[in-house]
Amino acid sequence: MMNSDRDTKCYRSPVSIIGHILIVLIIGLIFAGQVVAATIRVPLAYATIQEALDAAQKDDKVMVSQGTYHENITLKEGVTLVWNNENEYMGSTPGGNDFSKDPLFVSVDAERNGNYYLSQLASGQSSDSPCVDAGSAIRTKVGLRNTTSRTDKAADAGTVDIGYHYPKSPVP
Repeated sequence: MMNSDRDTKCYRSPVSIIGHILIVLIIGLIFAGQVVAATIRVPLAYATIQEALDAAQKDDKVMVSQGTYHENITLKEGVTLVWNNENEYMGSTPGGNDFSKDPLFVSVDAERNGNYYLSQLASGQSSDSPCVDAGSAIRTKVGLRNTTSRTDKAADAGTVDIGYHYPKSPVP
């Protein structure tokens, strides 16, 4: 007499085994191509912003802690640069000039890094960027006397604009 629980053996066909192996390999290849974006912290992981940008890959985020950084940087396409200035915004009310709005950048092809001018009515664009006059100080008091964010290269006036500042044109 045969005991079906003990004596029955389970055999899988070679086709079934190969099928399972192929499924595992396909799933592995799908996930192998996906890269997880990293957050690179300055100055924790890299001493300078540029070192962090150079090390960053597409879709990475470079987070810069509070501090003073004296360097010229070259931005990298596909990498997000985030300023971690949480303490500087405590007590402020989000609204008209917060960072969730489109900064309305304007390009100037002849300018190195010329893709980050701010749209301004005074420069001939159709609207003002929410970053115009949205800073926290008078521009001359923060060392931006000879810079501009305007496409016509005229000097900014009054409150500093939030954004990239280019050398302004010398006065003739």
